[in-house]
Amino acid sequence: MVSSTAGNRLRRRASRSFPGGDPMHQPLKLLLTTLCLWLLTLHPGHADSLKIGIRSDAQLLEYVTADGTPSGELVEHWKQWGNVRGYTLEFIAIGDAKAEQLLNDRVLDILANAPPKMQTGYSQVYDKHAYYFITRTGNYLTRLNELPLAIGILASDAPFLTDILVERGPLVSFRNYHEMLSALQQGKIGIIAANDIALNMAITTTDLLKLHYADEPFYIHPVRAAALPHNQHLLRDFTNLLERHPPAQSSSFTSRWHPSALGFRLPWTLIGAAATILCILSLMIFFWLMNKRLEQQVKAQTDEIAQQKQELEIDIERRKTLEVELKWAKAMAEAAADEKSRFLATMTHELRTPLIGVLGMNEQMQQTPITDHQRSLLNIIQDSGETLLSLVNDLLDFSKIETGKLSLRLEHLNLPELVTKTTTLLRGQAEDKGLELHCSIAPEASWNVEADALRLQQILLNLLSNAIKFTPTGRVSVRLKLVERQQQLGIFALEVEDSGIGMHSEERETIFSPFVQADNAHSVIARGTGLGLAIVEQLIEMMSGTVTVDSQPGQGSLFRATFNVQLLDRLAPEPAKVASDVKPPPPPTGTGEVKINETRNPPPSGTLNPAARRLLVVDDYPATRELVKQSLISQDLMVDEADSGAVALTLCETNSYGLILMDCSMPKMDGLETTRRLRERSCNAPIVALTAHSDTETINACLDAGMNDSLPKPFRQKQLFALLEKWLNPEEGEDGNV
Repeated sequence: MVSSTAGNRLRRRASRSFPGGDPMHQPLKLLLTTLCLWLLTLHPGHADSLKIGIRSDAQLLEYVTADGTPSGELVEHWKQWGNVRGYTLEFIAIGDAKAEQLLNDRVLDILANAPPKMQTGYSQVYDKHAYYFITRTGNYLTRLNELPLAIGILASDAPFLTDILVERGPLVSFRNYHEMLSALQQGKIGIIAANDIALNMAITTTDLLKLHYADEPFYIHPVRAAALPHNQHLLRDFTNLLERHPPAQSSSFTSRWHPSALGFRLPWTLIGAAATILCILSLMIFFWLMNKRLEQQVKAQTDEIAQQKQELEIDIERRKTLEVELKWAKAMAEAAADEKSRFLATMTHELRTPLIGVLGMNEQMQQTPITDHQRSLLNIIQDSGETLLSLVNDLLDFSKIETGKLSLRLEHLNLPELVTKTTTLLRGQAEDKGLELHCSIAPEASWNVEADALRLQQILLNLLSNAIKFTPTGRVSVRLKLVERQQQLGIFALEVEDSGIGMHSEERETIFSPFVQADNAHSVIARGTGLGLAIVEQLIEMMSGTVTVDSQPGQGSLFRATFNVQLLDRLAPEPAKVASDVKPPPPPTGTGEVKINETRNPPPSGTLNPAARRLLVVDDYPATRELVKQSLISQDLMVDEADSGAVALTLCETNSYGLILMDCSMPKMDGLETTRRLRERSCNAPIVALTAHSDTETINACLDAGMNDSLPKPFRQKQLFALLEKWLNPEEGEDGNV
């Protein structure tokens, strides 16, 4: 269909082609006219230009730029239609108030966006736009009644939005979206009402994270084109073309009609979010692929593990069998070690018992009238017996150390005096070999300390006797030094240096091992068990110390033992002395065992009466009873004998004794049980234990059973007589200690 103006021109041309209006030519004229009109309908591009009215302020839909160029999405739609149909379109900017009048006056052929309240003309909907609420801050908007503060709208949208929003709050009109968005960001308004194109512009030109918009539109605005009836065919053709050929991509239209002054951009937050999502998706795909690969590897490894498990089960069975065998072997070894320790303890005890008789009787023989030759023979017997006793004592001590039954018994002692007197004990051996024996006490080492006197003496005796034994000529020196003091803890060094034969490096490495002796030509004159230095090392370790040796062949040896003791009080230092100038103390017991230095049950008081001169000796070994008996008789004492505990109980029921000497180890009823029964029967006589096991545990057991004191076996007559003086003459010996 064509416009009326084009049809009039066409009719005028037809009249000129047939002058005079010959009636015979009327049918042909009508046919040609109809054909031309049909051709014009098929090719409307040959008609003249059309005037299309647009609004100058409808932002983003239809407007005129600063240089007078029409722009907007609707303008682009009409330009596309004009290009396809061949129309020359002239866009005229108008206002809503004059739009209807200009269309009725035929100044305009078409209104691109008819006002909502337009009454005349034909209008047809060809597009729709949704309106949303957008806010800068606040809650996510879903309903209209949630609107806060003032509402911003475009002046071009006011005609139809005013009626919708007037009751929701004060409305503020703006000329363009740029001003309205700026007012929203500055807080001048609380919310804006904009269509979907404006919303897209807001999202792409502002920070997306600072905008909140409703998830549903509050209004759908239909876009209508209006024309008078004679141009209605143009509207239908326009809408049909849009339906058949919609814009290929709406974004391309948007990019063409968005004004460059707005500076559209994609927000960095959106780019970052997209990049984050892309990274997450990439990681998910990567981990999925890795997971699939791992599943394959796990399956392969599972199969391999299953095979290895089967092999391991076999190995585990073998291992369990080996563990059982190992535990059994360990138990057997421990049992063997315990059995060995018990055997050594029993053997040494059994050896010490006859030695008591040998040494005791030998001592008694020396007190009888004898010739010089006989005295020489008795001296050999005494030396051999004491050597044998020393070996037995070493075996016993080593056995106790191995089984952990040897413990230190601390007491207050004068350390310099202990070292000096112990050195003096070996003066005779040094003089017999023509050796000089020196003892030096450093001034800072003069202290009273708390330590085990017997074990310190045993350490020094072993080191000193070893030095004298392997020194043919020259001298042997003993030195005591204070290495370090930590408040009340003192670290002392005991050094024994000789000018003897020395040792090779191989010998130095094994010298402290049990049952090891120096392997040289001189050692044949000094054979022993090889336990002395091993015992020294064990005792020093019990005192938290160390023992070392520095020696070269032919240049002598230096043994250095450090030990920790508790310091009590400082002594006045004494000058260094030569041991031969020091008066020797009473001879030692020769046992290396602990002696009782305390009396838990006090001796009887009062003067000595005849009953006190009667003593009872209880021992199952006849030689011991005879030895003690002869020694007591020599002191004008009366002696009764008992070979068992039962006999002792019977004798005590009918006799009163001033002192009872009780053997601890007897068959059937031992000395401890006998003592307990005597105390239960109100026997108040002092009881002294005769025992070869003089360790702390044994001594405490004796005291707990009711005994008053102990005498270690073997003993010298002087020790026995000192004990008699203590218990039979309490007024004179009350302050003494055994």
